[in-house]
Amino acid sequence: MNGRTGVGRRVLGCAVALLVCAALCGAAPKGKPPGNSVSGKVTTSKGALAGVCLMGLPGHPVTGKNGEYAAAIPSGWSGSIVPGLWGYGFTPAAVSYTGLTGAHKQDFVATPQVCTITGSITKDGKGLAGVAIAGCPGNPVSDGKGAFTSRASPGWSAVITPSLAGHTFAPSACTFQDLRNDVTVAFSAYAKAAAPAKPSKPKRK
Repeated sequence: MNGRTGVGRRVLGCAVALLVCAALCGAAPKGKPPGNSVSGKVTTSKGALAGVCLMGLPGHPVTGKNGEYAAAIPSGWSGSIVPGLWGYGFTPAAVSYTGLTGAHKQDFVATPQVCTITGSITKDGKGLAGVAIAGCPGNPVSDGKGAFTSRASPGWSAVITPSLAGHTFAPSACTFQDLRNDVTVAFSAYAKAAAPAKPSKPKRK
């Protein structure tokens, strides 16, 4: 019985250790690993950026609130580091190493990504100025050539509607859902048909 109890305790201890290791894997680092390592910081124009995953490094570390990351590597490590966080681009976009040994620092600069919405309004084959585009960020208005431009963050969703007094448009609106790339839209404008005149009442003699 004592022998079985001892084995059970050792198995339980190993299981707990594995759970702790799994919980810590990929967590934001609290300091720079000793010896062979890669560490650095990810920043934007406004300061540190948290939540960036450094893919390719052992353990796939993630930046903490201070924008810093760190990972221990084996001596002579070779591989590529690719920072990733949805809605951001990075400079450099990736870094490759061959036979890396010792402590190495690698910083990245993150830039928020934007999607450009470019459009045109035409009437009788010519650009139409003064058309307001409701629903687009910045509420753009078409210029003298009938063109308009707006910028939105990735994931933007909305319905945009052109409007100008005395005109109808085809299509009457355009729907965007979870925008992820630059897009171009085109609207055709038509003069509203004049309402028919009401018949005049005959005058009584």
